[in-house]
Amino acid sequence: MVGYSFVFGIEYNLIEETDEGIYFHIKNESSLKWKSSENYPNSESVLYINDARFVKISDNLIIPYWQWTIALPTPDKPKVTISNFNFIKITLEKSLTDKDYLILKEKEPIQFTNTGFLRDISGGILEIYPIQVGKNPNEITLLKSADIRIQFIKKSSVQKSKKLNQEQERFFEKSFLNGKSATKWLHPRIKTLKKPVQFPQGQWIKITVKDDGIYALSYDELQSAGMGENSIDTDRIYLYSNSTGGRELSSQIGIEVPDNLVENSRKIIGSENGYFSSGDSIIFWGRSTSGVDADSNGTLRFNRNCYSLENYYWLFL
Repeated sequence: MVGYSFVFGIEYNLIEETDEGIYFHIKNESSLKWKSSENYPNSESVLYINDARFVKISDNLIIPYWQWTIALPTPDKPKVTISNFNFIKITLEKSLTDKDYLILKEKEPIQFTNTGFLRDISGGILEIYPIQVGKNPNEITLLKSADIRIQFIKKSSVQKSKKLNQEQERFFEKSFLNGKSATKWLHPRIKTLKKPVQFPQGQWIKITVKDDGIYALSYDELQSAGMGENSIDTDRIYLYSNSTGGRELSSQIGIEVPDNLVENSRKIIGSENGYFSSGDSIIFWGRSTSGVDADSNGTLRFNRNCYSLENYYWLFL
């Protein structure tokens, strides 16, 4: 490739593109600006490089990074190395807090993440974080140029399964840094979702839930819904939902999703004799498709399901 191309605030020159890997040079002509530095660390501020992407590393600081989508011959994460790099030292207007200094010090300058598929082509995201801390909290270094080499772990053993038209070829060439190689690695994925060959013997009753709350299903209501037996052993009654409990599936590539429905807790009221019969009821906690949840850090966040206003549970008896 002759000359430089420009992507999200960084120029790059693709020097070599083969089935074994790619080799390219990056050049950063942009200067670093610290927006809202006068309010740091009491409020949010941004270390800014032109049109680079940004990520929040703390309550006080947002930093830039560059990103490319790389096509892979197989889903295996490649080996990434950086060499011939050139940094410049910058003295900040203010010293970084101990917390932000430590976060930046421990942050890897190169990361390869989110390996998965884009339209039946394996790929992943290469991220480069150009800011590194210096010896003191008021000093940082900014990456100005470097050579990046990505070495694939395995060669593709799958032949291209179909011929691409010009529009499809243009899509892949624009979607991946090594788009010309990507068009050779198109192959259908093998679906590994393991569904039961035969459902367990019994009756399934579908329950619609629109709001968070405690729901009660009486014996008479289930009889009206088509429950065929008059007296059912309580050990045979199960309640299931989808794997997210009604929330939208995560968009994270490669995240594990249970193959089938997951069991939910339920309580049967009035079944002292061990059988679900007239006068008894089943209660359970039902969730809407959107609502407030706690993340892994215990922070409460509102999650909206953009695809459905109704959640469904399945009663098996």
